Order: sequence, then C-alpha cells, then structure tokens
Amino acid sequence: MRDAPTAELPLPVELDGARILRRIDREVLSAYVPTPRGPVFMTLIEKTFGAAVTTRTWDTVRKLAVDPPAARPAPRRPRR
Repeated sequence: MRDAPTAELPLPVELDGARILRRIDREVLSAYVPTPRGPVFMTLIEKTFGAAVTTRTWDTVRKLAVDPPAARPAPRRPRR
C-alpha cells in the first residue's frame, strides 16, 4: 500500500476463497487457492485497500530468491 491505512481492519477478510490474514503497517499477508475465476485475491485487495497497491505472489518471491535479477549499472548520461 502506498499509504498506511488510518482505520483498523477486522481480520480475516474473505472473498471467494481469497483471504486477507494479517496487516502490519503497509504490508499485507493474504492467502488464496487459484480458481478458474482468475485472480480473485486482487479483487479482494483492491476492494479492501484501493487500487494503489503492489503485489507479489509467493511464486514470484520464490523465483526471485532462486534467480535474482542481475545488478544493472546506472544509465550513462551524456556529457555537456
């Protein structure tokens, strides 16, 4: 979340098998079981916190842990 919520959230929050289990500051732990209906967890997160969120699934976290992106040098600026 871009901004920390101002109100306390009664947990868990659930929608079609997706659940928000815990929130600490601007970080949220959610759980879901994939269904043919698509990413219902995104609908739940956006309905609960708004659209200004960034998410990472556990699959993404696992892939990054196994094969982190290479460090990239800063782009060169032309000299004047």
